[in-house]
Amino acid sequence: MSYIGKQPRKAALTASDIEDGIITAAKIEDGAVVAAEIASNAVTTAKINADAVTAAKIADDAVGTDQIAGDAAISTSGAITTTGAFTSIGIDDNSDAVAMTITDAEKIGIGETAPLGKLHVKSGDSGVSSPDITDLVVECSGSGGMSLLGATNGQVEIAFGDSGDANIGRFAYNNNENFLATVVNASEVIRTHSNGVTSFNNGIALGVGAGNNTASNVLGDYEEGTWSPTYSDGSNTSNATVGLVGNYTKIGQFVSVCGRIYQNNSDNNGLTDGNALSIGNLPFTSTSHSNFSTSGSVSTRGSDSSVTLPTQRPTRLQLLDNTNLAQVHYDAGGTKGAISMLCSMIKMSGYNSWMYFQISYETDA
Repeated sequence: MSYIGKQPRKAALTASDIEDGIITAAKIEDGAVVAAEIASNAVTTAKINADAVTAAKIADDAVGTDQIAGDAAISTSGAITTTGAFTSIGIDDNSDAVAMTITDAEKIGIGETAPLGKLHVKSGDSGVSSPDITDLVVECSGSGGMSLLGATNGQVEIAFGDSGDANIGRFAYNNNENFLATVVNASEVIRTHSNGVTSFNNGIALGVGAGNNTASNVLGDYEEGTWSPTYSDGSNTSNATVGLVGNYTKIGQFVSVCGRIYQNNSDNNGLTDGNALSIGNLPFTSTSHSNFSTSGSVSTRGSDSSVTLPTQRPTRLQLLDNTNLAQVHYDAGGTKGAISMLCSMIKMSGYNSWMYFQISYETDA
């Protein structure tokens, strides 16, 4: 068949026209590949030998998305550059400036083209050029930080671990109860409650340096509260006392108590006259050496005409070892010093008859 004038254009190549591996660099002249010559989805990875198609072989704007099959792979040891938006599964780049940099040292910078750590997130320049920890660097020019967000009934944490225990240490904030917990060696040791009160499981070592935590340096307990004192002869408790009031403060092993007893009828108080008068039911049991570490005072007061106070007024308390009892003593004068006051020596009857006391002592509790 002969033609007059310009010959008609051949149909564009399709995938069925090209044998697998037939296209090599030697087969393609520079600038020879143009979009008009290639049918949609004709070029697949199977059709092209490795390194066959270079930038010089393809005319500008020759290959578009319509010309490349959806499953075609692009592999290059050089750079891929795009001046428009880049979109892929999992990546959607619509930035108009460099937002992320991956260096040849496999460091990633977000907002930073020369990352100072494995991952460097930067919103502003702090002036630091050599951070101490470089696994994660978060940098800003003013105030900044990180946000850990969770559900209102959940908990967000920073965990510390090793091959033996993946979360042996933790900082955890509980959104449900609004407390902040510190976990050390797999046990919670500090908790700051929603009301601002902080609890320490094993005490606080004060003023001795960060490396010291021996028992002699540790404040292990603080407690305060009320207790109910008794009027006792060491064995029996008075059944005629009312208005029993006691308060205590315990710091470590040291206890300080105070209180008062109001007695409205000493004639039938159930105590044995020959026994030593005592204040009983102390809030903590004394140590075995309380006689050497006890101080206390006691006094009586009566404002009613029916009150009979003793000639020898009680002056001090003496705590007994390993008990909850403090004997009432009076000053006998001379070489005798303070001796035990017997129940028969003090008679308080009528209203407005009071005994006040205070004592400090040691306990193993």
